[in-house]
Amino acid sequence: MRRTQFRIKHSALFFGLLFTVCFVSHIIFEDIHRDPKTEKFRISRASTHRHLNISVVMVVSNIKGAEKEYTTALRSMRCYCKMHNYAFRLVEDDDFRGVCDQKDFMFRRHCIVAELLEKSDWLVFLDADIAVVNPHVLLEEYINPLYDLTFYDRFVNWEVAAGSYIVHNTPWAKAFLRKFADFESNLPNSFHGTDNGALHIYLQQTFYPQLSDESQICKKIWEKAENYRDLFTFEACIRTVMGDVHEFDRARILKKGTGWVRDIWLTDSKWNPERDFMLHGLKDTHEVFLSQGFLVNTIFGQFNWRSPFSSKLKLEQCGSPDFWKMNKNLIVSKKEIERDLRKEFDEVERRRWESLSAVAGYI
Repeated sequence: MRRTQFRIKHSALFFGLLFTVCFVSHIIFEDIHRDPKTEKFRISRASTHRHLNISVVMVVSNIKGAEKEYTTALRSMRCYCKMHNYAFRLVEDDDFRGVCDQKDFMFRRHCIVAELLEKSDWLVFLDADIAVVNPHVLLEEYINPLYDLTFYDRFVNWEVAAGSYIVHNTPWAKAFLRKFADFESNLPNSFHGTDNGALHIYLQQTFYPQLSDESQICKKIWEKAENYRDLFTFEACIRTVMGDVHEFDRARILKKGTGWVRDIWLTDSKWNPERDFMLHGLKDTHEVFLSQGFLVNTIFGQFNWRSPFSSKLKLEQCGSPDFWKMNKNLIVSKKEIERDLRKEFDEVERRRWESLSAVAGYI
């Protein structure tokens, strides 16, 4: 009887101890999972600084209109480039007529980038609504000499971004961009997504021509696309055909959240200087003074943003600390940004799998 009671007591202690160990382990692993030191979206910066000949280029259809529409972004970029001695060029696409005659502005700009690349060793191409919020980060930190082209994954979906990339002045890179610009002739009569949609099939044909048969179902979706849902299904399809590959022969794609820029509205304009460098989406007509919410998003749309700067930027102050005075209410911990990005990442992944399940309807 005593032996039986001892065994019961011993078993209870054993399972109690086992439960305690599992519970504590769960807490520890959860803490590690959430620890900023083990963040999922680790920025892909180089460990050493190199003084390279770098140009920053933005291509617009109308310079006067861009100066008015993207004042905050352009002033931040001009001051940043002045600080670090990077050549900055805001160019109008019409100035390159006769050299770059693509019909679609979105494709024409890549031809223009190839032309301007002749004047520097490296070129950083940016949309005009991209602003610098951390001027202490160098562009060199995102350059890897092993790759002639560096793209990045957008965060809000599974697209490879076509609106910003880093390119090396090599014959291969210039040929890649010119062929991509001419790829507009391959656009189907559908909701094709212009250069952003085309980039995906162009990457497959450039780096994986042997997968042309496997990509046929994806092309079929692209050719029949009627809306963003169809377009995103095509992009999910073609990237699945290529596999989860982010490094090619001469190009690479930085994974989601690890590149030099992300959308400002993704975290309700909040950011952290330890991880953020540039923010995208600073179109002046979308600027608001209230945090995101049903009413604000209904009136201004989901792409609204609050200025990360404490006052309007004045280029005559560039070079003084006054220029980079930031809105402290929008600077939050790295851990908070990581938490928000994880939440968005999970939602994007859910939608990606939904898009992949829709592929079966085209077979």
